[in-house]
Amino acid sequence: TWTGSGYTLNVVKGALASSWLLAVALVTIGPNDLLARWIADPTVLYSLMLSALLGIVIGDTCWLEAMQALGARRLILISALKPFVAAGFGKIILGENFTIRAALCLLVTMAGVLIAAIPAPRKEPDTASAVAAEDELEEVELLGVAENTSDEVAGAGGAPDSAADSAEVCGVRNDDQVQPAGVPEKSTAGTAEKSSGLFPGRRLVLRGLLLAGCELVIDTYAAVLTKQHGHTLTAVEINFIRFGTATVLLLLMLPCTILWQQLRARLLGKTAAVGVPEWARLPQLTLRSWGVIVLGVFLVTFIAPSLSTWAMFQLSLAVWNGLSALGPVWAVPFAYLLRGEHVTMRTACGAILAAVGAGILGTSPR
Repeated sequence: TWTGSGYTLNVVKGALASSWLLAVALVTIGPNDLLARWIADPTVLYSLMLSALLGIVIGDTCWLEAMQALGARRLILISALKPFVAAGFGKIILGENFTIRAALCLLVTMAGVLIAAIPAPRKEPDTASAVAAEDELEEVELLGVAENTSDEVAGAGGAPDSAADSAEVCGVRNDDQVQPAGVPEKSTAGTAEKSSGLFPGRRLVLRGLLLAGCELVIDTYAAVLTKQHGHTLTAVEINFIRFGTATVLLLLMLPCTILWQQLRARLLGKTAAVGVPEWARLPQLTLRSWGVIVLGVFLVTFIAPSLSTWAMFQLSLAVWNGLSALGPVWAVPFAYLLRGEHVTMRTACGAILAAVGAGILGTSPR
């Protein structure tokens, strides 16, 4: 539905969610009491703002960059370590208890999530059989070409009419490039795989791993800050401060970027672009599309974070992270019921395994 950039989508989501959260806080608490609660301990306000900067702005940026460098499969594997990192932070900073039972249940839950989220590798055809079949087909084609073109080529004494005909006479059929006769054909499988991003370069992988590791630590520490300093506020207040801070920082990013581009253009002696960049412009959508987007923001950025923040204070940080990672498991029945997607036995078993582990994990002590 959304046809704009990720930047504008995040701004719209943050602005809508922040306005709704503020409205709920004003109605339920009152403007005077609300302001007094925030001023009473400035450390709480500053910590939540820092949590927004680390977890939403910096953390999400690292996650997106890591996704581009590593791909979804590798990033899911690394993200599965987050509950265990949260267990360490919770034990050291918050003094939370993390039992062996919780660790085993967490292992079962994350294993189920990985099985359900990561598709099974596609079965490649047998190499020897494929090569033999290709050689047999090439031999048949070569014989057919020889019967149809030998008299014509010999009588004319010249070259065929086209490069495709030349390739057929030489016994080579390649739609992209004609291979001269007598020159061994080079395999392009490795080049095609590298260019398609299946095997990224070593530097790209290392960069992706570094960004994924940074996101892992930064996002977990942001949750620690929220739980450590936000216990005196409600979930609505916490999310308003965090989403509001992130939205303001994103809005400030636009003029800072424009000023930087103009300064850089002047230093290089070039002409800077005038106006709002394309990535910062709102897309032109129909009323129905905006309605769908508003509904999605209401569910995903308003309701879900409010419930998640409330649950974070009721559970240990490790258990909360483990239960929060069940998104791919919940997607299985919804994809089947709403979109009619086929559910494989592997995905169903992974979802059941994660559900069993999460059920036992949810009853673990804090």
